[in-house]
Amino acid sequence: MRNDRILMVMPDRRHVRKAVAEGLRVYAIWDPALRGRDHLEDVARDAEQLVLTDFADVAALRTLVFTTAVRRDVAHILHLGWHDTQLAVCEEARVLGMSPHPPGCLLLINDRRRMRRLLSEAGLPFVTSVEEFMRGPVFTVQTLTVDGRHHVVDIRPKAVISPFRLPETGDLGGRTGPEADPARPGEPGGPEVYPAWLPASTRTKMVKLVTAFLDATGYRFGPTRTEVVLGDAGPMVVEAQTRQAEERVLSLIEAATGVDVEAAMFRALAGGPLPFPPPDRAAPAAVPASPPAASAAPVPFAAPVPAGFPVPSAAPVALSGPRAYTG
Repeated sequence: MRNDRILMVMPDRRHVRKAVAEGLRVYAIWDPALRGRDHLEDVARDAEQLVLTDFADVAALRTLVFTTAVRRDVAHILHLGWHDTQLAVCEEARVLGMSPHPPGCLLLINDRRRMRRLLSEAGLPFVTSVEEFMRGPVFTVQTLTVDGRHHVVDIRPKAVISPFRLPETGDLGGRTGPEADPARPGEPGGPEVYPAWLPASTRTKMVKLVTAFLDATGYRFGPTRTEVVLGDAGPMVVEAQTRQAEERVLSLIEAATGVDVEAAMFRALAGGPLPFPPPDRAAPAAVPASPPAASAAPVPFAAPVPAGFPVPSAAPVALSGPRAYTG
């Protein structure tokens, strides 16, 4: 078994590019009905092989995952798309000894009913009514789990990424009215920046809640995003999903921390270290929810950023790698 070979299901083209840059040889599986020709051609260009199949035929997908993994002698199987087919792929990976956690843990995260039952059994707070949901601001806690250790890479107000709201403002209250003094970026009531403004004690409680929840699920590797509401009694879990943040959010994280979270995930699979320093600068979070199709880059935010918080510009990524394709 070659440790540098990975089978990806539903990878974005940037996933393949970043995995190759970390020294991995990528084999990919996609449903041509779910992505355009240009995207699939980009995946095929950078992967060792791209195989197309109908994801609606779950039995055929299972067989393809199993046979491709065996024939290509891969060491890792990673599902990078929506959770509709995650369980089936994880179960095949488990049979081959390539899943770091039981497939059932995906249901404990993605299925709200199972999630709530688990939280209740673990004695962890969660939202049970609309009234509780409306009592406070909602935050998204993004994590990357490696070897059972949950790295919190992002905490942001859920409203930060919403259509046509540029700039966004903080969700924790603050100065209002025409006579009020303007708040600084990142402060309550001021323009929103990453990392989100939160009291240290509140942030600690949110992190402890999310990591305790993920510990209870048995989740060992991969990205997750957990919605948390700050109620009167503290943070409560709303829902969770086993998926990565949107590309524009990942750009904010990289601007503030210098860490490419997706590249770090592939680096971990390749046996490399995980550098997750605390953010040492601020990144503007005024980004539209649906960027124009012609450009996936974040929209610049014109409000001033506090002194000492430079925002580095993104560097272009060169494409390279094998050129194999299987239709």
